[in-house]
Amino acid sequence: YISQQGEIIHPNQSMNGLLHRLLLNGNSLVWERDVLITYNPWVHAGTVLSTVALMVIGFLRVNPLEQSTTTANERPTRGLELSTIIVCATLASPTVWTHHYGVMLPLFAIALPAVLSLDAATRVKALVGLTLCYAFISNNFRVLNRLSETHFNFLQSTVYFAGLGFLAILIWVRSRTDQR
Repeated sequence: YISQQGEIIHPNQSMNGLLHRLLLNGNSLVWERDVLITYNPWVHAGTVLSTVALMVIGFLRVNPLEQSTTTANERPTRGLELSTIIVCATLASPTVWTHHYGVMLPLFAIALPAVLSLDAATRVKALVGLTLCYAFISNNFRVLNRLSETHFNFLQSTVYFAGLGFLAILIWVRSRTDQR
C-alpha cells in the first residue's frame, strides 16, 4: 500500500517521494494527516523498479553464501559488504524519512578506514565523495524548499541522492580493496 501511495512531502527521501515531487502531485511542504496522494501508476512502477534494482545491486555485490578459507579478520571488505546491504535496504524502501538515514553515520565510520587504506589519488577522490555525501545526508537544506512548486523540486531529494552517492562510493571502494 505504501509503495502505491507514498508521500510527496520533502522529508520522504525515497524514489517514491522524488517521483511524486517530479510529477507535482501535491504540496511537498505540508504534511496533511487525512490526505492521501492519488495513486499514480508511474510512481508505483518507478518505486517498484528502483526497489528491485537496489536489492539486486545489494545482493550481487555481497555473496553471503561465499565459501572462503580466510577468516573475517583477513577479509577487510566484510564491513563494506554489510554497509552496502544496509544502504541498499534503506534506499529501496518506498517511504524513507530523513531520520531513517541516521543508520548511515556508523556506515561512514566503517567506510573511512577502507578509504584511508587506498592509494593517495584514489583516497583523495573517495574522501571528497564521502565528505559530500555525509554533508548532504546530515544536513537539512531548507532553502531548496523554495523550489517545491517548480520543475527543480527534485533538488529537495538531496539526502536520497547523497545516499545513492554513498552506495556508489561503497561499491567503488570495495572493488578497489578487492583488487589488492
